[in-house]
Amino acid sequence: MKLKNIINNSRKCICMACILAVLATGCSFFGESSSESSAESNVITITPKEATNAPDSSSVIPDGSVIESSSEEIPADTHENMYRNELSNEWMEDAYINKRPIAIMYNNSVHGVPQCGISKAEVVYECIAEGGITRLMGIIKQYDKLTEFGSIRSARSYFVQWAMEYNAVLCHCGGPQIYVANWLKKVDRLDGTSLVGTIYYRTADRVSPHNVFGNGNLLLEGFKKYNISADYTNTYKGEHFVFADESAPVELADGRDANKVSVPYHHNKPYFVYDSTSKLYKRFQFDGPHIDGTTKEQIAFKNIIIQYAVGRTLDGTAYQEYDVIGKGKGVYITNGKAIDITWKKTGDYMPTKYFDASGNELVLNTGKTIVCVCPPEMEKLNSIS
Repeated sequence: MKLKNIINNSRKCICMACILAVLATGCSFFGESSSESSAESNVITITPKEATNAPDSSSVIPDGSVIESSSEEIPADTHENMYRNELSNEWMEDAYINKRPIAIMYNNSVHGVPQCGISKAEVVYECIAEGGITRLMGIIKQYDKLTEFGSIRSARSYFVQWAMEYNAVLCHCGGPQIYVANWLKKVDRLDGTSLVGTIYYRTADRVSPHNVFGNGNLLLEGFKKYNISADYTNTYKGEHFVFADESAPVELADGRDANKVSVPYHHNKPYFVYDSTSKLYKRFQFDGPHIDGTTKEQIAFKNIIIQYAVGRTLDGTAYQEYDVIGKGKGVYITNGKAIDITWKKTGDYMPTKYFDASGNELVLNTGKTIVCVCPPEMEKLNSIS
C-alpha cells in the first residue's frame, strides 16, 4: 500500500498500541466484537496516514452507539486525533483508522430521488443498470453518523465487484440471482430482501419498491447481529487513489477546458458545472440540481472520472454486464480541466488503478470523487467544454 506523510515512529507506536489494546478487550469502535465472528481472524491493521496522537479512549464506544464529536474545540491547523481518510484524503477522526466502509446501492429512478445520505459518500459510482436507468453506489466511511440513507435498490455484478475493491460491506436489496448470486458470495453484505423490518425499514412517503431506507444505528446492530467485521479484512488490497498534497493541488495545466461535463445517460441526463469559487463540480440530473434528501443541499465533487468499459445486455433481458476486470480508456476532470487517462484492474479484489498519458499513476485532488462508467461507444457522446 502506498502511504505518504507517515507519522513519526513514537506516535505510530502509541497509536498502534492503543488500537491493539482496544482489540484485546474484545471491543471495537463500532461495538463489541463477537467471539463467534468468522471474519475476526481475518482482520488486518493498516498504517494511518498523517495520524496525530492515539485515539482518545473516550472515542471508543463499546456499546455500538454513534460517535459524537468532542465538545472541546480543536485548532483546525493541528488536526489532533485525526488522520487522512484513505478514500478522499480529507481529515477524519483517527478512531476510524482500519474501519472498512459500506457500499450503498442507491436507487436513481425518478421514484427514488432525492437520495438520502449520498452527500456523505467519499466515492460514488454511476452505471446503467437496465433500460438506460442508472444506479449509484456510494462508498461511505462514516456510516455510523448517517441519520438516514436510501432508497436502496438491487445490486448488479459490476457494482459488487467495485464494492469488493474497497473491502466494503454491501447494503442492497437483492439483485437478479442468475447474474449476481456468485458475486454476492464474495462480499459481506446486508440484504434488504430479508432484513426489511429489522436492519432496514420502509417509509410512507414513497411507493414500493422505492421506499427502503436505513440509518447508522441500525447498521451497527446489523454488523453485530450477523458477525460482520467493522475492520478491514484480509481481502483488502490497499488504497485506490494517490492524492496530491493540498499545498500543491493538481491543476492539469495542459488539459482541455472542462467547465461543464455532460455524461450521456439518457434517462437522468446528468451533468456537472464547475464552480470556480468552491472549485467543485456541482451535479445536476433530471433537469435540476442533484439534491441530498437529508441535507437538502446539492451534491458536488472535486474529482470526476469517466471510465469506459465494454458492456452488453444479458440473454435478451434488459440487465447489463460490464467488463470491469481488464483495462480501458477514460477521462479525469478536476479544477476546470480534463485529461485523457487509462485504467487497469487485475483481479476481483484488486483496486482499479488509473494512469496518465505517460503511464504514471493518476494523482487526484483531495475531496470527493465520482466515477461514471460508460460503454466505449458512448465516448463520442460525452460533452466536455
